[in-house]
Amino acid sequence: MFLWFDEPAPYRAHARMLQPFQVLSERQLASKETFEGLCIPCRAVQRFQVAAGPTYGSHPNLREGLVCPRGLSNRNRLLAAACLELTPKRPAILERFGPLYALLKERFPELQGSEFLGADVSPGEMRTVHGIQVRHESLERLGYPDSCFDLLIHADVLEHVPEPERALAEAHRVLAPGGTMLLTVPFFASRDENLRRAIRHEDGTVQHLVEPEMHGDPLNPEGVLAYHHFGWQLLDQMRKAGFQRAEVGLWYDVFCGFVSDNHPDLTYGNMLPILIRASK
Repeated sequence: MFLWFDEPAPYRAHARMLQPFQVLSERQLASKETFEGLCIPCRAVQRFQVAAGPTYGSHPNLREGLVCPRGLSNRNRLLAAACLELTPKRPAILERFGPLYALLKERFPELQGSEFLGADVSPGEMRTVHGIQVRHESLERLGYPDSCFDLLIHADVLEHVPEPERALAEAHRVLAPGGTMLLTVPFFASRDENLRRAIRHEDGTVQHLVEPEMHGDPLNPEGVLAYHHFGWQLLDQMRKAGFQRAEVGLWYDVFCGFVSDNHPDLTYGNMLPILIRASK
């Protein structure tokens, strides 16, 4: 089950308490090819594929690993578990391809999906991608009307948005009163302030403030630039955007495959299994 934190001190205290168990458990887990555990979205004991490609040197990235037979990674299963605790009537997710969309579409037939198809595409425009019609949406400028959803989901999107304040304001706009936003981002819990890694200027050029960091993207073989490393300031940004409540949810459970990313730097790069919830 999730433990919810709206400020850093109790979260960090819990993380310190967890760390000895975490290190020993994940050392054993990372040495395996497969691991049998409970897949919450699948509602069954499944055999997880431990490593799924990304690594930190010799350390497999367990946030992207621990993939269930449906193709859901650790972080996507965590996000799915939070979604399945809800009963939304008007849900939306900012993705259209991949196993997370497929699972949630089965559970929530009214789910609307979209993808970012390029800066030159208009909000709400439909394009044919991989033989199907896909709606284009950018979190910075959504094409949806005000108050049209009661649940908005996005997975590792916000760090790629140059102006997250604008994106959070848009998310708040399209949610109805009482609505919820659920998201994952790479979250650096040791940071109080966010780290801005790059700036996009009005002419479209990008100024790098630190060494560029690219993340994988199924629609872009070159990957996509990370503009931010988020810390606890992100919750303040959500509150300033109008959300009544913003919280970090932590669910650490080895049997469920909810573990850290296995980054060897426990003071910065290591990320526990968390998601973020904001309520309007």
